[in-house]
Amino acid sequence: MRKLTLSLLGASLLSAASMFAATISLSNTNVGAFDVYNPIINGAGALIPAGTSTASGTIEVGYFTDADSIVEGGTFSSFQSFGTAGTMDGAGFGYDGLYTFNSSETIASGSPFIGQSIYTFITVGSEYLVVKSGISFGEDAPSFAADVDIAAEGTLLWGNFVTGGADIGAGAVDAYQLVAVPEPSTFALLGGLLALTCVMLRRRA
Repeated sequence: MRKLTLSLLGASLLSAASMFAATISLSNTNVGAFDVYNPIINGAGALIPAGTSTASGTIEVGYFTDADSIVEGGTFSSFQSFGTAGTMDGAGFGYDGLYTFNSSETIASGSPFIGQSIYTFITVGSEYLVVKSGISFGEDAPSFAADVDIAAEGTLLWGNFVTGGADIGAGAVDAYQLVAVPEPSTFALLGGLLALTCVMLRRRA
């Protein structure tokens, strides 16, 4: 009887915890009407395949402790992930390049998430996309929910927005494109070329 009581108590506590957890709905399409969407494409312009394989990448929400200017420079190490990451799940219809799922986690009083802007961070191999939402995390007192749809709003910090960049079967639509972070050697080469250009211009002057 005691074990049964403890089991019931544990189940009640888990239920209460899930009831008070914060929930973020992530998407790049308005699932209800399905008339606005911005698919995700890779650097070569191909749609990210729907599924759970490595090729489908990972999609997370969270915030960066670094300033936006650092993130715009291609440094993502300060990202603080919220809840469970998802993949390009096809928005429930198997469409490549589309996703929609929920991520939940408790945001109690004093949590560092509270007041932080919500960022969508997508990784596929060595290519990335970062979109900053106009929505901020809040305390789940008693609950907190937000709908982060990058097809509806957001500020692009890393990646490209390509007009007419994808077609999921209904004609060309605008798309978000993943972009790789250049290797340090590439930066060094660009810096060298810039310096050489400056020297040549001075000589001409």
